[in-house]
Amino acid sequence: MKIKVFISSVQKELEDERLALQILLTTEPFLSEHCVPILYEDCVFRAKVTTHSGAK
Repeated sequence: MKIKVFISSVQKELEDERLALQILLTTEPFLSEHCVPILYEDCVFRAKVTTHSGAK
């Protein structure tokens, strides 16, 4: 079972840092074996797509 690492910030200035963390967690062998990054932006995007795709 992998540990979910939720990465979030409302500050636009930290966007590069959030993406760097995502890259690190998915490319570093030990971390990628034990962790999965969850970016807030991805969660919001999926929620909007799900909400809008079901609406008529």
